[in-house]
Amino acid sequence: MKRRRNSAKAREIVLDTYARTSDRGQTTMQCHVCGYAIHPHRDQWHADHVIPHAIDGADTAENLRPICIPCHVEKSGADWSQIAKGRRLKNKHFGLSEKRSQWRRW
Repeated sequence: MKRRRNSAKAREIVLDTYARTSDRGQTTMQCHVCGYAIHPHRDQWHADHVIPHAIDGADTAENLRPICIPCHVEKSGADWSQIAKGRRLKNKHFGLSEKRSQWRRW
């Protein structure tokens, strides 16, 4: 599956859902992993899919959260290992997994 970019629509959904404006007029959001206060017009940030696109995660307010760049890099690595495991289990369930040979080299 082709990797999808962090779309403007996904970021707009996150802004509409999680942005809070203070008394002084500053808009902030909170990184859902580390709690860092993200200033969306000043800081770089992404819209993170709680359920990744690769396993049918949708661009909905329930599935998107604001996340800072360092947390997103770390979380994406963990997501890909979970996606790979899910694919292996799905393939095994449908009998598509590779079977090992009965013969072993010593």
